[in-house]
Amino acid sequence: MRLFVIPLACLLIATGLHTSAQTADSAKIKEVEKGLVSMIQVEGEGPWTVKEHMEHFKVKALSIAVVQNYKIAWAKAYGWADDSLKTPATTQTLFQAASISKSLNGVGVMKLVQDKKIDLYADINNYLASWKFPYDSLSKGKKISTANLLSHTAGLTVHGFEGYTPGKPVPTVVQVLDGKKARQLRSDTLDVCAGPQIGILRRRHHHFAVDRNGRDTSAL
Repeated sequence: MRLFVIPLACLLIATGLHTSAQTADSAKIKEVEKGLVSMIQVEGEGPWTVKEHMEHFKVKALSIAVVQNYKIAWAKAYGWADDSLKTPATTQTLFQAASISKSLNGVGVMKLVQDKKIDLYADINNYLASWKFPYDSLSKGKKISTANLLSHTAGLTVHGFEGYTPGKPVPTVVQVLDGKKARQLRSDTLDVCAGPQIGILRRRHHHFAVDRNGRDTSAL
């Protein structure tokens, strides 16, 4: 089995390789560890190992979890959680969820659709309570739907942003949406009219689910 790895997903390399793994078939783990291939494959280039990939992209730590039949088959961490203190990464080390959160939140939103609590193609402002999307002339009268958000076709600004350093104040979701109290952010506005354009909408997914579901989903 070959595992496709997107280099940008490796957020945080180790001069030494330290691991912590759950009990699993070691042969299956080795198959993954030695079978990494690039998104673009060059003729004659063989698969990489996890260690080689980390060294090449200067990734200090990463964690892998393999899910089979809706259960974690095995999980293993590599590298240093704290390079200066030489603290090894483990399967309990916290990493930024980043774009993984979009898939999880998308499932939650589709559960609301399945339960007929929302219309997938209705204006999102019908369901937003603590924040409303500020439509302007660029929208040309078209409304943004949940389907637009989930398919990245809402034409919104801000494709993504950095996380927050431990110990630093974290803005509320509404402040993030308004572009306040976060120097690297600007407010959510339209770049283009909703339609076949692409935009990344992690924070809108989450806020939409919270407002419609009545409870915070960030702990999932």
